[in-house]
Amino acid sequence: MAIGSSRWEQVAQQADAYETAVAVLLNLLDRDILRVDGAGGDGGRDAQFRRDDGTLAIYEMKSFTGRLDRSRRRKVERSLARAAEHGPTSWTLVVPIDPNPAELDWFEGLRSQYPFPLSGYGLNWLRGSRPSRTTTSTRVSRSHPTPWGKSLRASLLP
Repeated sequence: MAIGSSRWEQVAQQADAYETAVAVLLNLLDRDILRVDGAGGDGGRDAQFRRDDGTLAIYEMKSFTGRLDRSRRRKVERSLARAAEHGPTSWTLVVPIDPNPAELDWFEGLRSQYPFPLSGYGLNWLRGSRPSRTTTSTRVSRSHPTPWGKSLRASLLP
């Protein structure tokens, strides 16, 4: 059973517990996801995946349970700028809230500033992500919610 919204809010009270839980969910998408230990700074990467062709997907996890106010947006922007220094081919923000229209507009504005695709996973994705019961392979159920502003099919493609 997926963790409900109130449970995610409890988990998000401790950033390390939240990052661990999200890293486990990401690992269900691909077993080669690597969680980056943030002790001493993580360079804008809480988790990453380097494909065989050398491309790099970076994931940033923020345990914000309230709205993305100016201060929180600046934290995300700083993390994104640090992540960009690694030359990723994609960057994904994972937060335990679903975006409101103003937050979506802000996120769309970020997309225009970087040459690689940005996407976001919110509370709906967290609540809906779980291992498939119809297969023995470790994958997220195809019924999981779509990331911010991206089609489900595109979100599952490398």
